[in-house]
Amino acid sequence: MHERLKVGTRFGFALSLGLLGALALGGAARAGTGDGFGFGVGTGLGVHSSSSPDNAGDSGVIGDINLRARFLWMLGLDLRFNLQDEAAVTVDDGPQYAARYRTTALVYVVPTDVVSVYLGGGIGAVKGSELLSTGAAGSSYHAGIGAEWYVSDLVALDASFMMIIPGWRSVERDVERRADLEIARYKANPSGGTPTVPSDLPIGDYVSLNNFELMVRGMIVF
Repeated sequence: MHERLKVGTRFGFALSLGLLGALALGGAARAGTGDGFGFGVGTGLGVHSSSSPDNAGDSGVIGDINLRARFLWMLGLDLRFNLQDEAAVTVDDGPQYAARYRTTALVYVVPTDVVSVYLGGGIGAVKGSELLSTGAAGSSYHAGIGAEWYVSDLVALDASFMMIIPGWRSVERDVERRADLEIARYKANPSGGTPTVPSDLPIGDYVSLNNFELMVRGMIVF
């Protein structure tokens, strides 16, 4: 995992140098919304943070590559590839927050020639084959806000905050696992109290602003 992340970080550094070169060549002209259509490729670093009923919190640095298309000024689609390997993001018996792939639909609520603010939401997946499924074992969901700053006619900087929600199948799996543990605990010690049943689990155990990805990216835009 660490070696893959190091490779991704080196790639991100190299692409960042390319972005700086594009900035130097691009001058002061802004990419902006142009004719309402555009395409971008970029890379970035950020923080992934998640917590579950059995885990007070887990966070780490992540790197990614993204492709972004924009059309009709206000609409967009972002495809992201996490540079960590599959084993690093897979959860076998708990809620699945992390994703190796994410697809995000974007709505630009403030489209300008200098800065554009967008709302986004979509699906994450551990495997590419799960990317269009809402109920796969490796599915997760995300929604949030972001902004693009058009530094030049070739370069944009992007920052986003996405709240992460685990896929319903992984939540179901986690609830069943916890129920089995509670039943086993009760059988071992009947005087230890009534077992927790799934209906006793608060939704905040899985849906919380503490589960998020905060990313900063540089993109070459066309």
